[in-house]
Amino acid sequence: MHDAKCTNEGCPNARAHDPECEGVKVASGMSLTSRLAGQAGLAAVLVQFLFGAADGAPLLAIGVGQAPTGQAPEAIQRSSREGIQRLSEETQHQAIDCGKIGAECAVTPYLLCPSEDQPFSARIATPYSRVADSVYEAKARHRRPEPPTPGAVNVWGVGVFVSPAADSRKADSIVSVHIRRGTETIDPSTTTLAPVVLQNGPGRNTTLSKGFFAFPMDTFRPTSDLTIVFTGSNSEMRCTLDRSRLAALR
Repeated sequence: MHDAKCTNEGCPNARAHDPECEGVKVASGMSLTSRLAGQAGLAAVLVQFLFGAADGAPLLAIGVGQAPTGQAPEAIQRSSREGIQRLSEETQHQAIDCGKIGAECAVTPYLLCPSEDQPFSARIATPYSRVADSVYEAKARHRRPEPPTPGAVNVWGVGVFVSPAADSRKADSIVSVHIRRGTETIDPSTTTLAPVVLQNGPGRNTTLSKGFFAFPMDTFRPTSDLTIVFTGSNSEMRCTLDRSRLAALR
């Protein structure tokens, strides 16, 4: 079992890759496409934004239970001490500026205890971070940013992306994620798993799983420390977020 503690000091700059999928189930058992029908194809946009373009691989979806303005990076990233919130037009502009600043604002604060010794790579996705990350990625690829709207990212909500570690010798398939706060255990409202292929050398590949685990936004309220438990096929990883880290998330 791997145990790590994340504080408000941030984490090294490493990224988790988004899972790929073609659909996802919500807790009610309705397809997300059905639930969002009539919203100008928002379901398709959501799936593509969360997981990237599907490559035709099978997918397992399980319903379990939902140019900078001149401000310093710290001012943009830490201006709210209330933790993760729904995105407004004002905070969307802040998130756009955050993405223009770079990875230290748009990516690093959302990484979950990255380490070369861990079997997984993981990060939190929030309405704010989705906008910041989209702008950061566009800038890195020399493309024109097209940040998603507050309405879209608020529907997508909050969740945890998990991928196998880059080192195939330590990587594991993710099976489940849950959160512990004191004596309370919180399961994801939606779990979506997809295959990912790792190269072990010339002509040697291993197929593992990656996933997205959606949680209600108030799961991450900064009222007390919480621990995210990642359970894999052969290992377990734990990452504790203290109140100051939770309060600093946007």
